[in-house]
Amino acid sequence: ALDLPSQSEIATTRSGSDSSPRRLSGGDTTFTIQRILVPMHDASGAHLGWLFVELRVPPPWRHLLVDSSFESPTVFAFLVVFGLASSLFLAAWVTRRLSRIGRAATAWSRGDFSGRIDDHSRDEIGGLSDMLDGMALDLKGLLRSRAQLATLAERQRLARDLHDTVKQKAFALNLQLATARRMLGEGSGGERLELAQRLTQQIQQELGQILDEMRASDAELPFAERLRMRASDWAHTSGATLGFDIDDIPAQATGIEDSLLRIIDEALSNVLRHSGAQHVDVSLRRTAERVSLVIADNGRGAAEDATGGMGLRNMRERAEALPGGRFEFVSTAASGTRVAVSFKTEVNR
Repeated sequence: ALDLPSQSEIATTRSGSDSSPRRLSGGDTTFTIQRILVPMHDASGAHLGWLFVELRVPPPWRHLLVDSSFESPTVFAFLVVFGLASSLFLAAWVTRRLSRIGRAATAWSRGDFSGRIDDHSRDEIGGLSDMLDGMALDLKGLLRSRAQLATLAERQRLARDLHDTVKQKAFALNLQLATARRMLGEGSGGERLELAQRLTQQIQQELGQILDEMRASDAELPFAERLRMRASDWAHTSGATLGFDIDDIPAQATGIEDSLLRIIDEALSNVLRHSGAQHVDVSLRRTAERVSLVIADNGRGAAEDATGGMGLRNMRERAEALPGGRFEFVSTAASGTRVAVSFKTEVNR
């Protein structure tokens, strides 16, 4: 029922100085009630009476849950449940994956590269995890190579110091004993000097064996350093300048590394015999799962019949015998010769 205005409300409105609508007080526990009393006038401005307007506006929650059909509350409840479930799922799934990345990164910062993220999902987090695992593997190989180089360098230094000091003094001592023995002749003193001389010779022999063991062999070095040493030795012999662009790559099987070294030996030998180049660029790069080795010079190029030579055939056969091996040979008078080898590297994680 309408909540009609009382006489006092009408009197209060009539006593007003203007003829604008008056908002009356009103309210309800169920509805928000708007009560308005509007004065009515004719064309001449004479007062005719009052127009009473009452608006009952239900609150939004009542319209959604009480006055609407059954589908609206159902949809609202579904959205609430779906939102909560999605939040819990994302919090558990995404947070757990990010926590694994954080734990792996913390271990890597301590130098422990034994752990992997191993998240092979196809979304962005999975792609990031694969990239980080690859980065950790590269860092592990780099640190291992650096440690090996540091160890080998220290062994070389100790070997040089022992050779220049202890071994030389042992040799000088042996000469002094031999001189003293000749001066004393074959008496009892000479026999004792002969025994001392034999002991000195044994010291020299054993010291020489120790020095040989301490000297690093070529096979002990990381492949990138072996390649650099081979190319540098060739440069000293040929007088040509070298440009290096060498990445640290994971250790390969012995047969693969030996084949690559044979290829670079043959390529550099061909440069010395045929090209007459003054500069050679050696590149060893790793891209994704492939490794590429390129030897390019600025010489006059190979002869027209060089493509059938035994050295080139050997390089091609060695390259194509590698896992997924590819071989490319380009030689022109204008740009020199370019030998490129690439193969697929197996990365163990």
